[in-house]
Amino acid sequence: MRILLFLLLFISESNLFSQSLTKDSSNSLPFDYNKIKDSYFLSNSSGIFSYDSMYIWNDKRSLSEIMNERPGYFINNFGPGGRNLINFNGFSPSDIGIFRDGIQSNDILFGGFDVQNISVNEIDKTEEVSGVSSFFYGFNTPGKAINIITKDAFRTKPFSQFRYSQDRFNSLDADLVFNLPFSKKINWMAGITKHSVDGRYENSGFDVWRARTRLSYYLSPKFNLKADFNFSKITRGLNEGLIFTSDKDSLSQKSAAVVNPSSGEVIENYFYNIALTGRFFKDKNSLTKLTLYSNNTIRDYSNSDTITVGTSNYFSPPAKYHYIQYAADLSQNLNYRLSRKSSLEFIFGGNVYLNYYNYANHYINDLYSEIYSLKLKSDFKFENLFLSVFVKANAMKKDVSLPFYNNLSDKNNYTNVNTGAEAGYKFTLDKNKFLKLYGGVNNISYQNEQTLINAGIFLENTNKKYYQYLESGLEFNIKDKLDIKSFYFHNGKNLFYSRYRSAGGVNTSLNYYSSFADAYISYNYINSDFFPKHNIKSDISYHNFLFKNKLRLRTGFNIKYFSAPENSSGNVYYEYSQSNYSFYHAVSRNVKMSGFQTDFYVGARIGHANVNLTIANIFNTFYYDTLLYPADDLGGFVNSISRFTIVWDFLN
Repeated sequence: MRILLFLLLFISESNLFSQSLTKDSSNSLPFDYNKIKDSYFLSNSSGIFSYDSMYIWNDKRSLSEIMNERPGYFINNFGPGGRNLINFNGFSPSDIGIFRDGIQSNDILFGGFDVQNISVNEIDKTEEVSGVSSFFYGFNTPGKAINIITKDAFRTKPFSQFRYSQDRFNSLDADLVFNLPFSKKINWMAGITKHSVDGRYENSGFDVWRARTRLSYYLSPKFNLKADFNFSKITRGLNEGLIFTSDKDSLSQKSAAVVNPSSGEVIENYFYNIALTGRFFKDKNSLTKLTLYSNNTIRDYSNSDTITVGTSNYFSPPAKYHYIQYAADLSQNLNYRLSRKSSLEFIFGGNVYLNYYNYANHYINDLYSEIYSLKLKSDFKFENLFLSVFVKANAMKKDVSLPFYNNLSDKNNYTNVNTGAEAGYKFTLDKNKFLKLYGGVNNISYQNEQTLINAGIFLENTNKKYYQYLESGLEFNIKDKLDIKSFYFHNGKNLFYSRYRSAGGVNTSLNYYSSFADAYISYNYINSDFFPKHNIKSDISYHNFLFKNKLRLRTGFNIKYFSAPENSSGNVYYEYSQSNYSFYHAVSRNVKMSGFQTDFYVGARIGHANVNLTIANIFNTFYYDTLLYPADDLGGFVNSISRFTIVWDFLN
């Protein structure tokens, strides 16, 4: 009996030990198995690039500087810390939709986006939606949709990153971010930024505090939940540029006279969101996304001086603005495999925007208190053929709290339907080469209402303002060696009392890659009243791994040229109003000047740190890229070392 019990115990123990030696399938799963990746992207056919792999080397310091390297973009620069404007193919900043992790972040009162609301150290990837389909993903984005994908590390150990940058005019910028995983399902992230600039001229100082935090709950591979909070407080002087003089040498001096020595603003921005992502269908690429968010902005504009241009006097009175947006975004995509070579995807959903305004200055137009949208997009793929059609319907209600709406109570509700289509075909020349042809067109309309600022009169145009954007081009690619893109565009706009007109042009870019050298060059031609007709951007660099691959080095030249703006009104370039964030509300001056600048940079990756040194404007050229806001000048040997930056990763 004892022998039988011993044998039974031995067999049982053998089975137990043998089970422990069997590989548990869960052990092979990655730590972030529950995380639904790429859930923040707007489209599965967008262009995506990484900041760290492309622009950390030549040390781009803001979103506007990053986009200024891309073909088709032109940046209106207002100096370090300014609300530098992102324009694309003739579209103004208020026509460009800026998204953060798939959520639109545009200013609902003035339009556009203040690039100082986001730290460059937050940026992981950037998604560029085609100009034809951009309007589908946001409201009032007929020009372009740019989606900033923020860093969202989820690792087994705590992780932190510190970025420090020092620039001229006593510009100091520090950003710290920290990630803490509590388990395989819960992750917490927090970051803080401090950036201050003394300013080059009178009344051009800048200071910002930014804070951000995110709590992520990865319940399962089929359900993720994230909650975000972002805060920024911006204080900046608004000197409205320099008083023009034909003596360029006097303009380069710090003592050069500014248009307005007293105006300024203090802005506080609070942003909250909860994002739910579900994978409830058999196809893993079919995602259900629901986002609830709120944007609360307080702006205090101060001013005590009248702006004098020629014989005209302009005064923007001090004003307090407070506006809040509550919004919801629901989208669902469904993928169907029609055959081995073909597939069909549907994307549908809707948006709700509830906007509330409280401000002392009535020089604002196109304000909507409620917006409801329904949208549908269908993408068909057959081998190398791609076809897409999309439609978006909007129902809008005007803000009726304004005093000049007393007699317009019956004209507060508007609806429109916007449509577009795209197509592309890729010819595979061999396994490493392809030629792609693509094109698209859209038709967009919005109700147009305009306040005439200088006259102080409110007018309404019963016609709608129309946008029609057409784009067609080609791309030739040799894998890991060469990429050439060129496309024609026509930006047709019919606006009431507008200084913008239709624009057309061509964007061409070339990227060359080799083992030790890379070269990028783009040429943009546009027939527009507001943007340079010719705009050339290039970056030529050498790179290598040294000291047994312990040092990654990249050094190069970043070169830009743009021609003086031209238009049919006698070469008058319209100034941008910093008080009202608009070209409409500004004056004009007969100023023509082309721009040329070359920067030399050295970037190195040593261990866990990226170190960058930039010598800006090595040919000491002096020019403006926004009327009378000078770009970098040399200013002597000390100032020639424009900036130093270090980005350090810590794995705790």
